[in-house]
Amino acid sequence: RRRIGTCYYTKGDYEKAFEMYNQNLQLRLANLPQSDENMGRSYMHVANALKHLHRFDEAMKHYKLAREHALKDQSSAIGLAMMDEEIVDLLMKTNQASEVKAYLEEAIELYKLHTDNEEKINQLQEMLENL
Repeated sequence: RRRIGTCYYTKGDYEKAFEMYNQNLQLRLANLPQSDENMGRSYMHVANALKHLHRFDEAMKHYKLAREHALKDQSSAIGLAMMDEEIVDLLMKTNQASEVKAYLEEAIELYKLHTDNEEKINQLQEMLENL
């Protein structure tokens, strides 16, 4: 179902993508332990589709759940930084800028520790300075 969701997502049919991603997530939740290594990715896919559907509160909830899974997996620091970026984007879109600073600072530190992507780091630092 995830792969079918990805096909719909790529075509821009975010409603169908959401349906497929959500079905995949529900199957995982019903049949696999919360510690399953792909659970966070399932939450992220649902969140991405919801974001495109402008269902920002629901997307935020799913990004935060994806982020919780990324926190448990020490090898996914970049995934955690990416979740922080998505949360920042939604916080800005929903006028909740007071929470943005902490997520931006964490994303910057994670990128500094785990990549050499200076462009991304500079972009996030500029966002932080403009708050």
